Amino acid sequence: MRRIFILLVAITAWIGADRAEACGGLFCGNTPVDQTAERILFEVNDDNTTSAVIEIQYQGRAEDFSWVIPVPALWGVCTAGNGEVEKDRVGGVDRVRRCQIGSDDNPCSETASCQALEVVPPSVVRALDLMTNPRIIPPPTTCSDRGSRGGFLAAADSSVAEAGDESNGVEVTELPSVGPYAPILVSGSDAQELVDWLGENEYAITQEMVPLIADYVAREYQFLAMKLEPDADVSDIQPIKMTCPGSTPSIPLVLTGVAAEPEMGVKVFIMGDNRYQAGEDWSNVAIDVNMVNFNPRDGSHNYFGLVSWELDKAGGRGFITQFAGPTGQGPLSGVPPMGNIEDAEETADYIRNLFERYGYMSRMYSRVSGWEMLSDPVFISLDGGDVPRELDLSNREPIEVCGDNDFRVACGRFYCGEGARCGITRDGDEGCVCPEGTVARVISGPQGVGWNNARSTIYCANDDFDMLASMTPDANTPGNPCQAIDCGAGTCQVVGGAATCRCEDHQVAIMTDSSNRASMTCVEAFKTFEPGQLLWPVSPGSAGCGCSSTTPLETAGFLGVLAATIVLRRRRRTQRLAKRAD
Repeated sequence: MRRIFILLVAITAWIGADRAEACGGLFCGNTPVDQTAERILFEVNDDNTTSAVIEIQYQGRAEDFSWVIPVPALWGVCTAGNGEVEKDRVGGVDRVRRCQIGSDDNPCSETASCQALEVVPPSVVRALDLMTNPRIIPPPTTCSDRGSRGGFLAAADSSVAEAGDESNGVEVTELPSVGPYAPILVSGSDAQELVDWLGENEYAITQEMVPLIADYVAREYQFLAMKLEPDADVSDIQPIKMTCPGSTPSIPLVLTGVAAEPEMGVKVFIMGDNRYQAGEDWSNVAIDVNMVNFNPRDGSHNYFGLVSWELDKAGGRGFITQFAGPTGQGPLSGVPPMGNIEDAEETADYIRNLFERYGYMSRMYSRVSGWEMLSDPVFISLDGGDVPRELDLSNREPIEVCGDNDFRVACGRFYCGEGARCGITRDGDEGCVCPEGTVARVISGPQGVGWNNARSTIYCANDDFDMLASMTPDANTPGNPCQAIDCGAGTCQVVGGAATCRCEDHQVAIMTDSSNRASMTCVEAFKTFEPGQLLWPVSPGSAGCGCSSTTPLETAGFLGVLAATIVLRRRRRTQRLAKRAD
């Protein structure tokens, strides 16, 4: 059985006079791993190094786990002369001692090896995410019954082997274990030989990936490969932390695009002495709060649709600063209660240590597709001002929430991609009308994006971007993704390892079951809308004055949208009963 070769967002920085090389980039396996809402934490250290904490999300058998990432040459941590890793303890976590190869301050002994690798508590990045998550302050309402709307508020979520084990020009070096991981370094001067070696060792690599690997080989990168220790289980997987020379964080999205699903969410947290933002050919995009709409009747909003639309206007390559502020103030004024999570104490210690070592946090967000990953975003420091996480709508006209709770803007939150239209069926189901050169694909979206609060939604993906084409089974071969989907009047096409639907003219691709990613089909479109529908041409209504509350975006409207879904289902059931009566 081929091992799953996971593709995750990884971190890199650049070698050069003024750039550091942070550590990163991965490829995918024979079961392509779609990436959504990847979270990356950078720690810009005062010794001209940058640490990157990468979450590893994996489902499968422990023996099938494998993780590969390019790393620069100047990379390492100390191991003692007897082969044991030299460790210290920081924030309640065992950490291997760092070194810089070639540095006069190198703390490693002459017989030591270097491996800048450590693990951190699993909940650290998730906790930072919850602490700084954007929040909508809704418009005032005429209803004072706060209790019925309380559901909109969120709750806080060995020895070193001799180098030179070569095979066909590929050099393999064993490294000491860290946490549950057994790492090795793989290097070579020929990309094709590296691909062949990985294939022979049960990593699923396609020929489409050779140019991407060749680029890293040309830059004299090595590849860090990790499997789980024999006695480790999937539940032991922790975020991996890598430290490299330099102080300019970057993410190698060019390589990440191999198996990233369309509109992959990327959240970047940078701890340092001042604010950071995207640099070079990636744009810094701002969301105009006047374009944000929120319906206090059901908690629905258009924020994520706006994010995707505004980023596409910037060429698909941009980041939105959702929060920037000093530690010790606002949402970073202290470590919140960790609740009942297993690593609560370790997580709190780690975050407390972060706040003591760094004076500022920047949080950035993007949604980006593989065909848009044409360059690696670099993040640069600046002396810009703070950015609050609140989107304040409280100065708007009050909204009437009593009486008929039936307000809805068709396609008011649904963004289908550049050049695409949102469409609705006669039953009111929303989906995408995809233009020529694109196909409809089910993707994972932020909670609340789909009208039925679905985590899965439809998006129009480029049909000519497929880094996994040579791995796709024939149409009649077991395992072909199209065997699990019925596109109705449309046709199924495998793109990027996923089943997609190519619908006919005047058809809209919809999901028939929001909990089943294989439930997409093509049906006749009743009406279509341009992306401007996201601006809600019709308002939820106004009158009087009343209550308002602060609402976290990614949990907003869970109960409210569920209630709206029930209303819609009841209406459809009533229509069906009326037809039967006729």
